[in-house]
Amino acid sequence: MDKHFYETLKIENFRGIKSLEIDDLVRVNLFVGRNNCGKTSVLEAAFLLTGMSNPAFLVGMENLRGLNLNESSHLRNFFYCQKYTEGFRLFGKQKTESRELNVSPIYENFNVGQNSARVRDTIEKYTLSSTAEQSLDGLKFIFTPSKKSRQYEATMRSVRSGDPPFSFQLDEEYEEYKENTPFWFLGQQYDPNVVDRMLTEKRKDVLVGYLQDIESKVQDMRIGLDGIVMVDIGMDNFLPINHLGGGMVRILNILSYTHSDRNGILMIDEVENGLHVSSIKYMWDMVLESSKQNNTQIFMTTHSSDVIKGLSLALKDKSDSVACFWLSKFDDDRIKAYRYSPDGIKNALDVGIDIRH
Repeated sequence: MDKHFYETLKIENFRGIKSLEIDDLVRVNLFVGRNNCGKTSVLEAAFLLTGMSNPAFLVGMENLRGLNLNESSHLRNFFYCQKYTEGFRLFGKQKTESRELNVSPIYENFNVGQNSARVRDTIEKYTLSSTAEQSLDGLKFIFTPSKKSRQYEATMRSVRSGDPPFSFQLDEEYEEYKENTPFWFLGQQYDPNVVDRMLTEKRKDVLVGYLQDIESKVQDMRIGLDGIVMVDIGMDNFLPINHLGGGMVRILNILSYTHSDRNGILMIDEVENGLHVSSIKYMWDMVLESSKQNNTQIFMTTHSSDVIKGLSLALKDKSDSVACFWLSKFDDDRIKAYRYSPDGIKNALDVGIDIRH
């Protein structure tokens, strides 16, 4: 395990997760389970913890869910059952250090997370439709990297009738703090700047080689003036890669980010989106090889048994670098992560057991 890889994640009062602890994380981590069991929230928690000094990532996370974070009342959606008075906590243990993020609400006239128990008790008497909700003004991030042996603070505050609707600030006293691990949450479209950088660095062969596994006619590629990736498939002109289908776009998106920077962390939600079943084995070959080459830790979710079957076919001698976690949500909203070994995945599939539950 490299020093920037997470080995353990603990999540409390975040999104639909009341509490969850995940141990024995490895290089590539696949999360399965029923709808609303917290799979996407696990990826968001890892993403937010890795960039814990920047509350602005909350805006991007909502955008990826197809939502706009444009008023302070929307901030309650980041808290378990919208109980924002309790705050939420994220903790991650890495090989040589740990990271902790505590997020609490900021109100117009007082801060629940930083005042007396009496103030907290007063606020908790209100319901979500009360005056207390109306006074929600932003969020305070208190984050602690263990190697720094000190706490840092950042804030996200509402801008009344402003555009953008929130302001973000890292306390001046701590402006020297910098994150040093590249990390990404994969969207639906590739980033042409990332692809262009790979082309500039003369890594076109990597891109073309993997795309040929999906479409053998791909011979060359370039970036158009409008930022669209164009591919040569033997026609008179280059063709936008989007015309070759969602699967090609998805593969390019994953490929470009796994090769974007070394020593990073990548989150991929519903990895099967846009992929035909015949492409899944190639996708796994690409993910396993590129994550190893570039020392990238990957968190993925899926609803597809074909993705699990494709993993069992692609594993070969890479089994120690992959783990599959089934997330199970109980009636009292507790969530537990059950870790499957790659051999366990394959054996379950061989006897017809659907580990997705």
